[in-house]
Amino acid sequence: MYHEQNELEIALMYFKKSLVIRKEIDHKRGLANSYSSIADILFEKGEYEEAIEYVQTSVEIGIELQNPTSLCASYRLLGRIRFEMGQLSQAEDMAEKSFQIAQELGISRGNLTYYFKDKEALLEGIAAEMSSKYTAKMEATQFPSWENT
Repeated sequence: MYHEQNELEIALMYFKKSLVIRKEIDHKRGLANSYSSIADILFEKGEYEEAIEYVQTSVEIGIELQNPTSLCASYRLLGRIRFEMGQLSQAEDMAEKSFQIAQELGISRGNLTYYFKDKEALLEGIAAEMSSKYTAKMEATQFPSWENT
């Protein structure tokens, strides 16, 4: 609820409380969800390195439990984080892992917010996004004028 209302600090507090409770009762599936939810909040806050730590723990639990649905979502989140960090090769790897699991599970692309028809379209989308971010940064940067020197 708080996450949806963009009350990230409150949402983070509650997800961390749920993490403590789930650790106490050793609820592994719930732990994976808590770690992933915390990672998602940290991602939205731009705290990418810490988000990676949390989502990696979620991946480890997903592997241990052999929970492909959890792994699919975790790999997708890792891909989004790596993308925002400019680590395009790693982002592509994570997106591919998530997509493969989704195909095996029969999850539609729309349900996972996959808007690319194939790998080439994904790469084109990544390149276009990075290009637009670079262009916006360059336009916002004030360079000294050399004309009057």
